[in-house]
Amino acid sequence: MSNVPADAARSEDGQWWWDGNGWQPINPDNWALLSVAADALARDRLNSIELKITEVVADFHNLAKQQIEAHIRGKSEGGTFEGLLGVVATVAVLVIAPEAAAAKFGAEVLKAAVEYEEVMRKGVNSYAAKTVAQRVEDAKDNMISILDEMANDAATTAHDASLAGKQHLAGSLQAFIQEEPNYRHVAGDEVTTHAATVCDLIGIRDLEAANFSFAAHLYESLWKEFNKDFHKATATLNFWNMDNDVERLLFLLEHVEGQSDVGQYLHLVGADVPWWQHRLAYFHEHFAGEEPNGMNTLQVITQTAMGN
Repeated sequence: MSNVPADAARSEDGQWWWDGNGWQPINPDNWALLSVAADALARDRLNSIELKITEVVADFHNLAKQQIEAHIRGKSEGGTFEGLLGVVATVAVLVIAPEAAAAKFGAEVLKAAVEYEEVMRKGVNSYAAKTVAQRVEDAKDNMISILDEMANDAATTAHDASLAGKQHLAGSLQAFIQEEPNYRHVAGDEVTTHAATVCDLIGIRDLEAANFSFAAHLYESLWKEFNKDFHKATATLNFWNMDNDVERLLFLLEHVEGQSDVGQYLHLVGADVPWWQHRLAYFHEHFAGEEPNGMNTLQVITQTAMGN
C-alpha cells in the first residue's frame, strides 16, 4: 500500500524515503483519514438502501392497491400478505451481507451489518403479527389495510435498521483495523479507493455494485409474493362468481397464467384441472401471439365443448 517510488533513496533504518525535497515516512499511519472516509461511505450506502426500499415499496403499494380495488369483493379468507415485509428484508440483506466476510473476520467486525439484519428481522416479525391481529371481515378493506401497514412498516423498519447499522460502524471499523493493521498504511491518495474496500469487508456493500439490480429484484419479489396471496384470495372470491366460462378463461389467461401456478390455482378453487388446462393449451395452440379477448376465448370454449 506504499506509494514510495521503487528507485527512491531510503534512510538507513528503512523508515524514510527522499522525495527530492525532504524525507517522508515510508509507512505513514493514515487510518484516521481512512476510517473517517469509510464511516462516511458506509453511512451513504445505508442511506441509499433505505431510500431505495422506501421508493420501491411506495410504488408497489400504489399499484397493488389499485389491483385490489379493481378485483376484490366479498369476505376476508385470512392469511393474506403477511410475507411481504419478509421479502423486503430478504432482498435488503442480499446487500447488507455479513455472511460474505464471516469466514475471515470476527463478529465485532461485522457488528454493524449484523445489527442491521437483526432490526430488519424484528420488523418482519412485528408486521406479520399485526396482519393477523388487525384483520377485518371485508376482503377489500382487509387487504388494503394490510398493504398500507406493510408500506408504513417497510419505511420504518428500513430507517431503524439503517440507524442500527450506523450506531455500530465505529466499533466495526475499530475491530477491522485490529485484524487488518496493514490498512493503517494506505497512501493518502488511495484513501477513497480503500474506504470502499473496507466497507465491503465489514458487510456494508454498495447498492449499485451488487451483482443484481436491487430495485428491480425487490420490485419483482414483492409482486411475486403479492400475487401468490392475491390469487389465493381472488380464487374463492371471484372465480365462481363470474358469469360464464369465457370470463373465467379470460381471467386465467390475464391474471393467473405467468404469475402463479395455474394447476395449483385451479385445484384451490375446486375446478376440473385437466379440463381447464386443455382449454388453456387450445388457446395457445390456435391463438399464439394474440392477446386474449372475449372473442378468441369464446371460440376456445365453443370448440373445446365440441370435443376439439
